[in-house]
Amino acid sequence: MSTKLYCVPARLSADRESLALALVTPARRARGAQIKQPQDRLHCLLAGLLLRAVLGVTGDHQLQAGPWGKPSLTAGAPCFNLAHSGDWVLLGVGDRPLGVDVERLRTISPALARRQFSPAEQAWAEGDPARLLALWTARESVMKATGRGITLAPEDLEIVLGPDGPETALADGRPWFLHRGALGDHPWCLADTDPDRPVLRMPDPADLLAVSPGGLD
Repeated sequence: MSTKLYCVPARLSADRESLALALVTPARRARGAQIKQPQDRLHCLLAGLLLRAVLGVTGDHQLQAGPWGKPSLTAGAPCFNLAHSGDWVLLGVGDRPLGVDVERLRTISPALARRQFSPAEQAWAEGDPARLLALWTARESVMKATGRGITLAPEDLEIVLGPDGPETALADGRPWFLHRGALGDHPWCLADTDPDRPVLRMPDPADLLAVSPGGLD
């Protein structure tokens, strides 16, 4: 199957938020009810709605966590990964391991850049916030794709730079293709072993509430 990337704007009216709470899994419902910050709560609920609409996840028994906490379907396939930041919630779905990251445009401090990025990456970025964030999303997506997350040390992840920035990566004993884009001022990156770019889907939040479980293409 072609890798798909579902991108949903983080907006939901109060009445629809109540409906969302009723549709997501019990564990996510409990988590969402405890989140005080409205935007964080929206991220949580929309992620749950995406899992329901795209993958048919309606119960906690359908999900499991890997050794380092990466969620997956107990049925085994397809593979998926979630990301959210600012105005967007993303879900990547494919038939092989993948990771996705999205970030609102922000400043990465020089100290953080030195800790996280190789000398070659820092030289390419030249301190530019957009380039630094391109590196950040690339690294985060690969870390998530491997399932290792923050346990994957920066020196164990090599980003291969092309003329326009990160193109591929080497980590966890395999190469990863880095597919990048932007949603307004929110750059994103999806890492997987498929050289073809993911197919983008841009459903409205209302679509996630109306569709039956697993009914969203």
